[in-house]
Amino acid sequence: MDQKHSPQLADVLMEIANNFINVPLEKADEVINRSLETLARFTKTDRAYVFSYDHDHQTCSNTYEWCNDGILPQIEELQNVPYEVLPDWINAHNAGKALIIPDVLALDADSPLRHVLEPQEIKSLITLPMMAGELCTGFVGFDSVHNYHTYTEKEQQLLQLFALMLVNLQERNQTQRALNKAIKKAEIANRSKTEFLANITHEIRTPLHSVVGYMDLLKETHLSDIQLDYLTNARTSAKILMGIINDVLDFSKIEAGMMDLVLASSDLKQIVSNSLQPLQLTAKQKNLPLVVNIDPETPRYIFTDSVRLQQVLTNLLGNAVKFTETGEVKIETRYTPETELNGSLHLAIHDTGIGITDEQKNNLFRPFTQADASITRRYGGTGLGLIISEMIAKQMGSKIEINNSRTNGTTFYLNLQVQLASDEKLNWNR
Repeated sequence: MDQKHSPQLADVLMEIANNFINVPLEKADEVINRSLETLARFTKTDRAYVFSYDHDHQTCSNTYEWCNDGILPQIEELQNVPYEVLPDWINAHNAGKALIIPDVLALDADSPLRHVLEPQEIKSLITLPMMAGELCTGFVGFDSVHNYHTYTEKEQQLLQLFALMLVNLQERNQTQRALNKAIKKAEIANRSKTEFLANITHEIRTPLHSVVGYMDLLKETHLSDIQLDYLTNARTSAKILMGIINDVLDFSKIEAGMMDLVLASSDLKQIVSNSLQPLQLTAKQKNLPLVVNIDPETPRYIFTDSVRLQQVLTNLLGNAVKFTETGEVKIETRYTPETELNGSLHLAIHDTGIGITDEQKNNLFRPFTQADASITRRYGGTGLGLIISEMIAKQMGSKIEINNSRTNGTTFYLNLQVQLASDEKLNWNR
């Protein structure tokens, strides 16, 4: 190949390299076939192919093939060819050497190689091994059928580069397949773990309900002051344990895909009221007002899963009360209509608490974590409340957004697409 072909050679190299860079596994076959055609047309050969070696079974098979017009394909006939049929071929490739035959008819009449090539009407050919280190995994080959062809040094270098690209692609795809297999195996193991955790947590919760129930019955009997104090502390500990178990159970059920939303006509006023109820005593003990600010245009009745929405609001409000020592905790609602029956419901929970940094915010929606270790030591908790709320919000087609400040507290936003169950607006005083 003379100098005038060099720019064209560079173009071919660039085209093939671009095809192979970061090609996804599902498009590998398409890229290889297209590259075979590009190379065959550039080198003016009639057939281009890729073979893979199966060293365990001592056979080789044609895996990819491109044929010019009028050239018979051979890929169907050349499957599981025994090594013993092509000993010289195999030995050359295993040694990392190319096999070049300028004239097939010049081979000895008794040559096994000639007996394979001559019926295919091949006049000239070149095959180059695909070497993964010292192991030959296959070869790339080019046949000249219509005319004899003497491959130049530049053409041989081009084909050698193509063989190297194929090896790199094979190794990358093998790595990807192994990674996909490992990920799938890990997902199955994680799902089994999650299902087991969900089941065992449920089994723990059932007898714990009985323990709390008997404590309530025992509280109604005649007890001394010290016995009542012991019982109250035991019941408080049991309720805390129940809350932890409920968090783990909910997290496990959502992670295992065992939690489904139940959409029904729901009273938003009742949902907000129920969300605030469990926090009244704690807020009162801390002298924290629980402020409700309902926009008058907010619809009262919507289609939603009232239990899960209440759970999210209770988690967010509880989080606000937990981390606020002075000031207030406020819940606000606003509604933006989009059609006659649909719109966006905006819920905001604001506190005047300790706030968080942007770095700490990254840990808020990670399981079993708090914003930092000092918060866990001071306030306790499993670190599951917010991640459960976020997972439920995602099931509702939303996400929880945060606006935080070390001086002005934290605001959590939840935006839901809802369908109205009634055009009645929310009147908080009625």
